[in-house]
Amino acid sequence: MKDPVEQSNQIVAAYNAKDFARMRTLVHPSLDFSHVNRGFSFNKSEDLFGVLEMFAAQLMPDRRMSEPERVIAHQDTVVRVARWGGTAQADIPGFGSAGDKVELTLCSIMRFDAQGLLVEWKDYG
Repeated sequence: MKDPVEQSNQIVAAYNAKDFARMRTLVHPSLDFSHVNRGFSFNKSEDLFGVLEMFAAQLMPDRRMSEPERVIAHQDTVVRVARWGGTAQADIPGFGSAGDKVELTLCSIMRFDAQGLLVEWKDYG
């Protein structure tokens, strides 16, 4: 099994670089994703990529995840605490209004399969 901390670092680096082609190589097609307290979830990675690409291109082009404040790993699962934020270019329900600087502290739980693909991603915050 690949190192789950390194896999999570690669996913975040690709996210910050808006390299969604690279992210797709790191994420299982049947990803179980939920941003628990923001009210959205997906069972297919392509549905999540649609939202991520829309944020990157239109809603919050400067969005990014910070270096983690804390990382805990156990077997195939990583827990990352980091800040996420950017400037809203439009009203984004649950995040902010156009022009707002948004910053959230997220606790992300990421679980990987034996091949090192992300199969579960839960964000809290």
